[in-house]
Amino acid sequence: MSDSGLVWLDQFADLPFAQPFLAQWQEKKSAEPIWLAYEQALDSYLSLQKDMQFVADNYRRLQVCRDDLEKIYALGDVPVSTRLLLGRVYFQLGLYRSVVGCLEPLTQIELRPENAPSVLNWPFLPPLADYDHRSVAQGDISQWLNAALLETLELCSGGTSYIDTESHLPRLSRIKQNPNCSFFMETRLALCAMRLGKSISFGADSQFLHSDNPNHEVWRELSSRVSAANRKSNLLSRPLPTPPRVTTPLEFPIADLQYLPCRSNRSFVIDCDDGKILEVLPLGYTDYALFGRSSDQRWFVKIELEPHPLKRNNLLQEAEIIRELNRLGCISCPTLHGVGSVQSSTLVDVCRLPKGASETLPALLLPYLSSQPAVGLQDLLFTMEEQRKLGWFHADLKPDNIRLCPETQVCYLIDYDQAEPLEQPQIEMPLLDFLRWADDRVRAKYSRFKFNGLFNYFPGIRLEQDILSRLDQGRIDIGQTTLFRSAETTLNPSKIYHTIDLPNIVAHGERTLEARMRLMDLVRFFPGERVLDVGCNSGLLCAYLASRECEVKGIDLDPCVIRGAKMLSNIRGDGITFDCVDLDRAEELGSFDTVMLFSVLHHTQQVLRNAELIAKSCKRVIIECRLHEQGAKPVDGRWITTTAWSYEDVDHLIKGVSEFFPGFQLLNNHGQADRDRYVLELTRDGEAWSGSIFTEKERAKFIQVKEQPATISDEERQAKNKAENEALRLFLLHNTQRWAKIQPTRSDQCVIVELLVGHPGYFIANAVLAKYLQQIYGCNIKAILPNRKDVYMHALAESYGITDYYYEEDIGKLITKAQQLSMYEALQGSGSELRNALLELKVNDIRVGDLIYDMYLRNTGNVTVDRLDDQLLQSAISAIGYYQIYNSIYRANSVVATVVGHTVYTRFGILARVSVSHEVPVYAKKPSPLLVRKYTRPDELQENQRAVDAREFAYFWDVHHDHVVAKGKEHLSNQFNSNASSAGRSGMALWYSEAYEDSRKLYTRTEFCEAVGIDPKKPIVVLFSHTFPDAPHSFRSWLFDDYYQWLKQTLTHVIGIDRVNWVVKPHPDDKYYNSKVSAEMVYEAFASYSHIALAPADINNQSLFDFTHAIVTVTGTAGIEFASQGIPVILAGQAHYSGHGFTHEPKSLADYYQLLSDVADLSRLSPSVVDRVYALVAIQFYCMRVPCVYMPEMPLTPWESYDRTEVWLQASDRVARYEFGEDPFFQSVLVQVAVDAKHAIRYEYHVSGDFRPDFIAV
Repeated sequence: MSDSGLVWLDQFADLPFAQPFLAQWQEKKSAEPIWLAYEQALDSYLSLQKDMQFVADNYRRLQVCRDDLEKIYALGDVPVSTRLLLGRVYFQLGLYRSVVGCLEPLTQIELRPENAPSVLNWPFLPPLADYDHRSVAQGDISQWLNAALLETLELCSGGTSYIDTESHLPRLSRIKQNPNCSFFMETRLALCAMRLGKSISFGADSQFLHSDNPNHEVWRELSSRVSAANRKSNLLSRPLPTPPRVTTPLEFPIADLQYLPCRSNRSFVIDCDDGKILEVLPLGYTDYALFGRSSDQRWFVKIELEPHPLKRNNLLQEAEIIRELNRLGCISCPTLHGVGSVQSSTLVDVCRLPKGASETLPALLLPYLSSQPAVGLQDLLFTMEEQRKLGWFHADLKPDNIRLCPETQVCYLIDYDQAEPLEQPQIEMPLLDFLRWADDRVRAKYSRFKFNGLFNYFPGIRLEQDILSRLDQGRIDIGQTTLFRSAETTLNPSKIYHTIDLPNIVAHGERTLEARMRLMDLVRFFPGERVLDVGCNSGLLCAYLASRECEVKGIDLDPCVIRGAKMLSNIRGDGITFDCVDLDRAEELGSFDTVMLFSVLHHTQQVLRNAELIAKSCKRVIIECRLHEQGAKPVDGRWITTTAWSYEDVDHLIKGVSEFFPGFQLLNNHGQADRDRYVLELTRDGEAWSGSIFTEKERAKFIQVKEQPATISDEERQAKNKAENEALRLFLLHNTQRWAKIQPTRSDQCVIVELLVGHPGYFIANAVLAKYLQQIYGCNIKAILPNRKDVYMHALAESYGITDYYYEEDIGKLITKAQQLSMYEALQGSGSELRNALLELKVNDIRVGDLIYDMYLRNTGNVTVDRLDDQLLQSAISAIGYYQIYNSIYRANSVVATVVGHTVYTRFGILARVSVSHEVPVYAKKPSPLLVRKYTRPDELQENQRAVDAREFAYFWDVHHDHVVAKGKEHLSNQFNSNASSAGRSGMALWYSEAYEDSRKLYTRTEFCEAVGIDPKKPIVVLFSHTFPDAPHSFRSWLFDDYYQWLKQTLTHVIGIDRVNWVVKPHPDDKYYNSKVSAEMVYEAFASYSHIALAPADINNQSLFDFTHAIVTVTGTAGIEFASQGIPVILAGQAHYSGHGFTHEPKSLADYYQLLSDVADLSRLSPSVVDRVYALVAIQFYCMRVPCVYMPEMPLTPWESYDRTEVWLQASDRVARYEFGEDPFFQSVLVQVAVDAKHAIRYEYHVSGDFRPDFIAV
């Protein structure tokens, strides 16, 4: 150490880049606190790099170093050196987004040799440790540092070889132009270029081709291959670079289909079954089919001119076979993009049509698959075996029906017009017997053509002599397949880590699984236990766990390995899920009981970060590792070292590994498997393993799967699509005629209408309301549509005479980097700190955080916000874009009114908030019958549209008391008896809940208490849960951050209130949302408390009326239902029925918890108070719901199906029959605008003689 006692002076003396600056830095003597703090942080970091510590200790010391540097950074206007060191620490901690935010601004600094001493006036380290001892090319420190910055940012943007090449290529090109560019970056650039189909070439002295490079022969072949590929004029896809394919002893040539040239190259159009139109360029034709390629070069199109008499399946039957194989998860069958139809009249100039060709011809759409020129025997047999085990025999092997795709390394079979289903004997017989059966089958089928068996189209290849003799004891050697030989994650020659020994499949791996299995047989697993195998390779451990009745998922970073694992799973038939995941890049893993880490954790770069992620995802970790480990992983074609550790003995290993996983302790050391690897079982706090709370059978009660729609034939689908299109055309015709009568009388003003949802009920309601406002104000209408390409949405809008549009797809065009960085910096922290920051977030003084929060939950299925991930950041950044485009609309137009269908979520809510900020009223509607709420102030927009204020309630209570009480009572009776049709006939808004279905069980108090295991002598309080991702912030105020936090914190609090039984009642709509956590899962953590229970899944809510003492909810409709029975209701938020005297509404958390403590003392509601409930129900669901003659009768939730043909026919009939002046909805909106009312009211109340306009005047 130097005389000064500073570590950095000693270590910098050996660094080449620091030499020109050392004298200047040594002379720097300053008592400034910021300099002293930086010098101390730098010394601390260098000491950390020098000392040998446990991985966990190093990680924690790095975190301390980060905290010290962040304090300096927070002072503002800090030297460049501070940013560089902080970025380096972020990089080593794996905080890649933080690296980008810290270092990217430095790339904008104009650093030149002449100003370098003044800019770099403090000792610094480059952001990458690789640069510490790298010489400075040409003596230019500015270029050297810029190369280090760009290389760091590139690594943070995509650390594996599976990256978005188009976005990385520009930055890599900049790095390549820098004389300090590393060979690693040159390799990355070459790989990116090849993936984009660009040619690459190397000079004779290139490092790529130098003999010292172990891959020099590979690079020479790859460069020549890509160059040759680019010279092919008919190359129709961008090939990925592939390792040299190892040829097997027997190969099958692959060729394109030979067809006649088309009469012209004129494109034609296909009507697809998803309602879209596809432009197709012809390739050629045969007597029975026309072939083409979509104009965007993505899809291969086959059109059946007429059925082939010798083919087993017509084109639509072929599509159904492919669809079935796709449904079964077949990897070796192309994914069906869809089917469509084309008018034969449009093909007259393209090809020769057969006599009597149908007016409409079916079309099949598949991805266009490029191919290598030949396929090996093992590749082809592996594909045939997968499809056989899934129940299908292709039966038409020939050169133009096989593809070995260079992008996926999978051998695909295409053209299923001869495919046939297999019976169980053929599926289960040994491979040799099946191949002989298939050979005989084809020979017999085509005996009149003298076919030479299964391989007839490959002259000279015979089954017994050339095929069966090359099998490994009658089995396929998948170690010889291109798919497995292309794997990057296994270094042994066969590319197979574990030996595979199945009845028809073999692979000679590096080791067997037997030693592991002997130990694993001693580990306890429970039926239905959810297990994640990290680094699953070919999935053998997953298969073992599935045999132990576990619900298994395997992940690996190599896509080729994952595809192979999926094919093997299909062959075994064990239904295991596999996914391609790089643990170093994973943001979350999901929820599991157990995570398996067999010889994998040290092969990751961020061990501590990954271990923490795993610990959050499970309750048990089983890890296999040695005392001494040195990890490595493939990144962009080369192997890099990852994590190393070394422990003296097994006790130190257990201590060190246990520290990786917060909250976990050793439960069992199961000893050594093979190669000195210990198998350690860790659980939370070292508790004995009792498995998942639910067995598979029990979990089935709570996890409900949507029913799959019944499959229909392609003929039926075509007929259905045709009928729907005809009905839609009829509606568009009548609708255009109807609304042409409303024309603007002035062009200087407009109504803005949001038309972002294509659901017929949603679109019609918004458009009709906009037309009525146009009639009232005499102005134009301008609409906001999703995008410019949606023909359906444009046609609907035009039928209402709306032709001026703004587009949602433009939201990102004006967002700057500075704005993105500002949003990122505003959302730091985690847990409640982050949630509070998010909820307070504003864009130009408009509150948007609650909208972002709800949008994030809905899109991701997350139930709360704990940390800033990519989805949350993108949702927040998009809010800036929504504000920009919506604000520009109101700045450019004189807007008199805005129509929206929602006031929640960013795409709708920001529009409403921008509108009122420009003093433009917002008319928000709810179906059906229609409720229209007018908003004029920003603070109103967090009130639910149904919310009735005191003056509105008082009018109906005073003037129509008996009527509204009786109406409300009638509606609730229909609700509780599942009589939705009666509600509809009475003109009430449909409010139907599955919780009251007749099929659900009615429990007595005794039966209920026995079923859930609670003391029948205690009062029963029901916690009515919510669907967690369902817009928790759509109301003005709340005591908790979201629905999930409410339930979890409430249950935590009531642990201590055991004189009451607390029963969790999940929401019946949970199954319709993609929620990652359910109320049942939250309850699991509290199941051990005897006074906390979960309601039976089959209960009819009417049961609870008889024995529930009180209920607790945030905003749920259960509050109004149970209050109608006189049962006390405690709210943890502001519901649409708040403020009317029949609910307990605490104003603070302290008040809320006090109410819970005193809940046993709450009294039932009096009859007069219950009448207020009935009145409010009538006001919200009848008086303020106005029927519209143009609205078709249809379900309005996204999960309820409906007949689109019937809907459009019904809408067409209504729009042709009624004038808008006859519509009660128009009359009510007219009065609402005239008297400046908050809600539109049924017209019958306007003409009753009792109407008082002042009661609704704002």
